[in-house]
Amino acid sequence: TGNPTLDKRVRNNPDQDNVTTANTDRLADFTSARNEYKYQSTVTASKAERLDYQFISKLPHITSSTTYLSTYTFNDTMAKGMTYGKDAVIAIYETKDAADRTNVNNVEKSGALAVWKSSDTDPKFAATYGKSGDDPAMKIEMTKAGLNELNKKYSDKYIVVYYTAKVNTDDSVILGDKGNSNDVSLTWKRTNTNYYDILKDKCIVYSYGYDLTKKFSDSKGDATKVKFVVKNKTDNYYLVARADRAGVYQVTGKSAKEADATQFSPSSDGKLVINGIEGDEYGFTETHSDAGYSLLKKEVIVKVKETKADITPTEANITGIQSKSDADSTANDGVPNGAVLKNDVTVQTTAASATVDETKATMTKHDDSGNAYINMQITNQKQFMLPMTGGAGNYLLIIAGVVVAGCGILILNKNRRRSQR
Repeated sequence: TGNPTLDKRVRNNPDQDNVTTANTDRLADFTSARNEYKYQSTVTASKAERLDYQFISKLPHITSSTTYLSTYTFNDTMAKGMTYGKDAVIAIYETKDAADRTNVNNVEKSGALAVWKSSDTDPKFAATYGKSGDDPAMKIEMTKAGLNELNKKYSDKYIVVYYTAKVNTDDSVILGDKGNSNDVSLTWKRTNTNYYDILKDKCIVYSYGYDLTKKFSDSKGDATKVKFVVKNKTDNYYLVARADRAGVYQVTGKSAKEADATQFSPSSDGKLVINGIEGDEYGFTETHSDAGYSLLKKEVIVKVKETKADITPTEANITGIQSKSDADSTANDGVPNGAVLKNDVTVQTTAASATVDETKATMTKHDDSGNAYINMQITNQKQFMLPMTGGAGNYLLIIAGVVVAGCGILILNKNRRRSQR
């Protein structure tokens, strides 16, 4: 008892300047009704999305100078498909309830006992940004002044670190069930111990893509003449994207108006790949087709059910790490029972799935990540075309009409003679 806890959570940023939807007249109702705007261990997001992050830690029970904290440091590692906003701020609370509705933009009004920024005159923490291998990393370390505040004022209170990150708009984002993992560790030590306790947790961001094949009933049409707009019917917006090359797009934003939506066009071989959608319901509307082929009569409805993961953080003295090193260690070498402590965060995953017009869709991999792309095939039918005016075709049409009319007259006269008899 009396040991710290650690819980990392993420959500889509619900601030007005970040949310794109045609439902602007009731924005508060819109965001409060959707899970992606609530803090949780996993979230589905499209590329270019701004995300709110937080880690919540209940501070240990501190009774005297012998139980003071001498280290309290968070080490965060972000998947390389994400970019830090470099805006971390800390708040201290009596309870953790306020954290459910708070981010970096409204923390000053959240009822916190204290709000700390790294830019303060006498900063209570230092934020440093760098790399952990290929992945972005952030270190939030309590300064001497910060530790003094924690030790003397905030025993058993809640410390919350808020920050933001953006989903990149390139191929660094992992699509599918593997997701974009964001890991955090808390390294802490009391003055009366000769080892460091390390707790770990993570959250995961999931994104997906479309792999569409465009075909024609006679296999002769020009796929590059075809255009689609894609509407997120769940959140009432249209996809905006950048074409990296013919038929391959990266989602870069959203539009509330169809007029500003991207017109997606396949490559010459009929392939259309869209990278970076969130798990929702979408409508594909064909706005252009090749000459001589019918447009789709109705939109194609695609429903994407996002990956879910049940994540269990490590717990001090049970599944946490006790190490001689204050680094982000995985070695349980601090105390005799360290060797038997588990040191991993457990993740139980439920895979993503999708349907196209209510029929189960095949989903394919993105590198080693399963269920990343929804496979689709859309076929345009050849139109029945009347010949142009003039020419032999026109004469044939006239002759056919005369023959049909003549046959009709003969049948009519025959019926009249029968009735007269």
